[in-house]
Amino acid sequence: MLIKKIVQFFSSLKLTVTLLAFAIVLVFVGTIAQADEGLYIAQQHYFRQWLVIGAHLFGRQIPILLPGGYLIGTLLLVNLVTAHIYRSK
Repeated sequence: MLIKKIVQFFSSLKLTVTLLAFAIVLVFVGTIAQADEGLYIAQQHYFRQWLVIGAHLFGRQIPILLPGGYLIGTLLLVNLVTAHIYRSK
C-alpha cells in the first residue's frame, strides 16, 4: 500500500507541473542574479545546488527558499522513469 502511494506520487503529472514551475522560477531568478553576481557564481549558487537559500536580486539580499537545479533535475528524472515504467503499456 505504501509503495503504491509512493509510486503514484513520483509518477504523477502534478509533480511534473510543479517541478517545471519551480524550474521556471529558478531560471528567472538565476538569470536576474547574474547581473549582480556574475555568470559562474550565479551558476554555482542557483543551478549547482540542492537547495537555494537566499537570492541576490537587484543589489539586495532577498530571503527565499527554492529547490536548486540538482534537486529539480533529479526529481524530474525520477518522475520520468517511474511514469514510463508504470504508465506505459
